[in-house]
Formats: sequence, C-alpha cells, structure tokens
Amino acid sequence: MNVDRARLVAQIAHAAKGQKRANGDPYIVHPERVAQLTRWFVYRYALPNGTTELPGWMHKEIDDLVVAALLHDVLEDTGVTRENLLNDAGITYDQLDTVERLSKKPSANKTKEQIAQDDRWYYQGISEDLKALVIKCADNCANLEDSYRMLFEPVETREVNRWSNYIQKTYDSVLPMYKLFPGLRSELEWRLKLIEDRLPVARFERDLYIERMRREAGVSILKRAA
Repeated sequence: MNVDRARLVAQIAHAAKGQKRANGDPYIVHPERVAQLTRWFVYRYALPNGTTELPGWMHKEIDDLVVAALLHDVLEDTGVTRENLLNDAGITYDQLDTVERLSKKPSANKTKEQIAQDDRWYYQGISEDLKALVIKCADNCANLEDSYRMLFEPVETREVNRWSNYIQKTYDSVLPMYKLFPGLRSELEWRLKLIEDRLPVARFERDLYIERMRREAGVSILKRAA
C-alpha cells in the first residue's frame, strides 16, 4: 500500500465511525501528525552524522513506516479488520504486522487482570519491533502536544485529570521502552516537561472555577429560599 492510499483509508475509516479529536478536529489530523513525526524522527535519528540524503533503499522503509503510522488506530478504533486491509486496501504483510503491534485488543467484558495482561503483551510487542517503537513514540508525542494545547482551553471544559493520567501512563509504560533510544526518549521527555510545568496552573485555575461555581450556586439557592 502506498502513502496516499493509506491516508485515504484512514480518513474514510475514522470518518465512518464519526470519530473526532477531543477539540472537534477531524480524526485524520492525528494520524497525519503521527506520520509527520515518524518521518521526522527517521531523518533526525536514523541517518549517519553528516548525511543529508537518504540511501535509495530507505525510501521504501520510510514509506512503510508512514503507511503504518497513518493506519495505526484503524484496527483498534474503527470497524476495519485485518482482512479488509489485506484484501480490499492492499496493505502488505510487513505493513500490517506493524499496524497490528500498535493496536490494542478490545477490553469489553474482560477482567482487570485480563486487561493488564493484554497491556503487557501490547507493550512487549511494540518493544520488539523498531518500526513500531518509532511510530509509538510519534503517537505519544502527538498526544502530548494535544494535551499541552488543551491545558489552555477555557476552564469550564478543561480535562485536567484526563491528561494527568495520560502523563503517568507515559512514564510508567512508554518511556521504559526507550532506554536504548535516547533520541526518541528525549522527544517524549521535553513534551512531558512542558505539560508538567503547565499542569499545576491549569489545575489551580480549574479548581478556582469550580469553587466559584459552587459559591454562586449556593448564593442562588439562598436567594430562592429567602
């Protein structure tokens, strides 16, 4: 599958499910950002020092990475199956293997222990494949960028706890996979630092807003009672 076809498949699949980003953007914005970061990480960290042009053989490898990056949420979040991708969309087995590694299993009707075991297998599968590692880093970086922007949203819609939990998950499950990849790890760390610096202020502003709403509601109740 080529990059243009992968972008079209992802766009149609996510739109058919009615998916949007938390800020209301079309969902395809996220896979496109993941693909952009994936390509950038390869250029920044995979090329030998002093090299400005890719060897010919790397163009195909990067295209495969970008295809998987564009499709990384399709199996997990839409009604598209691996058979659809193979038989209808024309994905290669190598591309599909990367997409499957990046796709979590459904958690419905599972115990906490089963979900935890699925998570362990998920992160283990990613850690065993360099392509999946690069895309997972790009995916988390894109989500962290969204998190940072949303911490500046109006306080009445600000989801501070959601992003706080996401940060903790990144520290606990994602960062440990990049011990041997300092460049990719640094991409995650500086984005985490931005959010951690902003998070206390965002939470304080949110708490002030909630307290003000409570006080105004209390005054309103007292006025009606009088």
